[in-house]
Amino acid sequence: MGKVTVVNAQTYAVEGVIDTGPGTNHVNLAGPGGGTRFSGAAAGDFAYVTVGGENAVKVYTRQRQLVATIPVGPNPHGVWPNGDGSKVYVGLEYGDALVSIDTKTNTKLSETPSGQDPNAIIYVVKAGGGSPGTGNLEAFVPVAPVNLRLVPVGTQPVPGVGGVAVIRPVEDVDELILALKRLAPNTNYTLYLSDNKTTLVAPEPVISFKTDAEGAVEVNAYYQIRLRLAGRFAVVVLGDKNPAGAVTLTQP
Repeated sequence: MGKVTVVNAQTYAVEGVIDTGPGTNHVNLAGPGGGTRFSGAAAGDFAYVTVGGENAVKVYTRQRQLVATIPVGPNPHGVWPNGDGSKVYVGLEYGDALVSIDTKTNTKLSETPSGQDPNAIIYVVKAGGGSPGTGNLEAFVPVAPVNLRLVPVGTQPVPGVGGVAVIRPVEDVDELILALKRLAPNTNYTLYLSDNKTTLVAPEPVISFKTDAEGAVEVNAYYQIRLRLAGRFAVVVLGDKNPAGAVTLTQP
């Protein structure tokens, strides 16, 4: 629904609803003077909301006023403050990375590869142990995912219509996540690779799918697709593997 409901924790009464944006998924409190139970400080002055559909984190005061919109990367999902509330960490579900935000300036500080599909975070104070920067951590060699934006063909991008194809390596194959919204409801489509982005040229079908009653779909496929991406375009065509179908979504 793209909303956040504010509930009084003492009376359980709903005090308000905030229109935050499509793909809203996590909320946490942090900010100057804030902290965690470990630090003994009260929670901070700001609510940090991950809004996956806008690739952003939105920052609200306790009076529900929007004070910042921070671009962070593809599909932020999961947010948690550090021990003293000076930073917030955000997972990028389609970016395979962890972003840090400075709560004093409400700006993005860094982006660190995290592994596949992060969508929830818990910051544990002094969990590392050992020498600084190592502790109980194991070495991780990241591979950045490929994010392909898909928008209506022949027009300027329409907010909320279309979506994204995320491609990441999984052992000897690639994982494809296709997440689309506001297509025709209960309708069959096929994702193709094509030499042209507005018409099918040398088409290669990747996956067929059917939208739900609201015209949305999220499907996974496992396919060696990255080897075939060079010089080609991802397009969504109307119909179940119908090369004569109309191209509906394409890369901008």
